[in-house]
Amino acid sequence: MRGTIICCLIFGGLVSAIGIETDYGTDIAPILEQYCVKCHGPDKQKGRYRLDTYDRLLTPGSSGENPIILYFPMESKLVEYLLMPKEDEYHMPPEDEDQPSAEAIIKITRWIYYGAKSKVAEAAALALEDLLDQDQLNVIKELRESGAIIHKLGKNQAGILVDLQRFSGSNLKQLTKLPSIEELRMTGLQISANDLEFIQSLSSLKFLDARNSNANDDWIEHINQLRSLEYLNIFGTLLTDTGINDLNLPFLKELYVGDTRVTRQRIEQFKQSFPKIEIYGSVDLEAVLQITEEAKSNSTTFDPKNAAD
Repeated sequence: MRGTIICCLIFGGLVSAIGIETDYGTDIAPILEQYCVKCHGPDKQKGRYRLDTYDRLLTPGSSGENPIILYFPMESKLVEYLLMPKEDEYHMPPEDEDQPSAEAIIKITRWIYYGAKSKVAEAAALALEDLLDQDQLNVIKELRESGAIIHKLGKNQAGILVDLQRFSGSNLKQLTKLPSIEELRMTGLQISANDLEFIQSLSSLKFLDARNSNANDDWIEHINQLRSLEYLNIFGTLLTDTGINDLNLPFLKELYVGDTRVTRQRIEQFKQSFPKIEIYGSVDLEAVLQITEEAKSNSTTFDPKNAAD
């Protein structure tokens, strides 16, 4: 009965909404985050289906069926599952979970009817030169002339990669003028903690590689401002136990602290305190030899990560 009523409302909503633009980021993602991501997100994926990003939302799960068919909402599995009776095993969300309102379902249906558009995804498909204004292009030109490598992370990604391994300039603050820097490589870079202040403005940064740089405990104050950071490599730096104690990154997944002044004891404590973060220290050569010997008769048992502190 509920599905029939909503179907009637959907038809009326589509007719009355002609010309109204609906976007994934502003209109659809908040609904999915509230009602669906709990069971179809990074922590749990029922039916091997995720809908916590635009690309994943359009990608089939284990059934192989397209969850969304552009311009045809009533043929889209996502809408079908939303409209099923609550007691049906395929109804989304499950009966005992909060249910989206009819208005929210109509909004999703209208979005699919008009092509399931995402302004971010459309922008991501553009060339870097088309994503930036002239001032930003001038910044890239200047940084490249000083040895920086700057390009998009991928053909259909809006995120930017910056590699400063051969950078010979001094004005790193210019990077704050570029949008969506998601990956920053600073291998071997020698700068002061004060010069690192620019990094606090890189709110989109997910990947930071500062191997063999002069990173020390003073850097952590600035690195902690990177609230989206998932990967941090400070191998071969001057970091100590104090720096690790001060580290506070809510979404960090991988941390590399080998060949630093961080002690084995502190690494073990960190592992116990943050079991969801993979932390790697220096390779224990004796452990590697022992694991190798044990694996001679069974190559599937060898895992070099087990030899790291």
